Amino acid sequence: MSTWKSAYEALDDLSEYKDNALGLFALGLKFGLDDLASIGVDAITDGSDDKKLDIVYINSEEGYAVIGQCYCCSKDKETAPANKASDLNTGLAWLLQRDINDVPERIRSAAINLRQAISDGKINTIHIWYVHNLPESGHVENELVTVQHTANTILEQEFGGKITVSHKEVGSNTIQEWYEDCKTPILINETIVLNTIGGYEISSEGWSSYSTAIQARDLARLYKKHKTKIFSANIRDYLGSRKADSNINNGIKKAVEHDVGNFWAYNNCSGIVNLAT
Repeated sequence: MSTWKSAYEALDDLSEYKDNALGLFALGLKFGLDDLASIGVDAITDGSDDKKLDIVYINSEEGYAVIGQCYCCSKDKETAPANKASDLNTGLAWLLQRDINDVPERIRSAAINLRQAISDGKINTIHIWYVHNLPESGHVENELVTVQHTANTILEQEFGGKITVSHKEVGSNTIQEWYEDCKTPILINETIVLNTIGGYEISSEGWSSYSTAIQARDLARLYKKHKTKIFSANIRDYLGSRKADSNINNGIKKAVEHDVGNFWAYNNCSGIVNLAT
């Protein structure tokens, strides 16, 4: 059986993030994120005076944030140390509650961005994770329950609540489960009829694809119904649209907003690939 460990060890582009690469890997599995190395530039906060925070990932477009600790053990152990989970209590206080002028530079931009996104109503869910490569345990779960209570208290005091907070011990069993879910090629089992202007089919053993153009309103309707499941068979998956010149989807978004007449010419290689077995 294919395991998450073999897939993880093959990710050479994340090596610079060391133990925190596992957190990025988990983000990619859970939320279907690609371009993880670029995500890590902003999301990884680990370092000197990080106040016990390794990852602060903010996705305002999807309305969620992930705050986490990462731990990788080179030896086989039954459980991960629970104290690293409880450390998140400290991290949350610095991230969401302390005077911003007192927040260390290492995490200050993350604190500013997260507080602003919450105040603007762009974040409705905060996920608190302890990511590691060992089996999950009750001791860690108990600590994370306390961390979740801390987060709820701070959010109520500072932002009036209205944010859903969840906690998760993302250990080896969970990562394997998420990895298996990602291997499911097609998540929509439905016949969809669309008006097109013609196109062409490409096929090989076990798969076929059809390239055509459809109305954007039809695609929007499908997305509203199925959300990201419509991309489940896409080879590259959704990259996000972070505001960086090197981000492909941000360029596509700009073309839609400011140069719609040339959208096809700029982005005719972009699309949804449906591999039907």
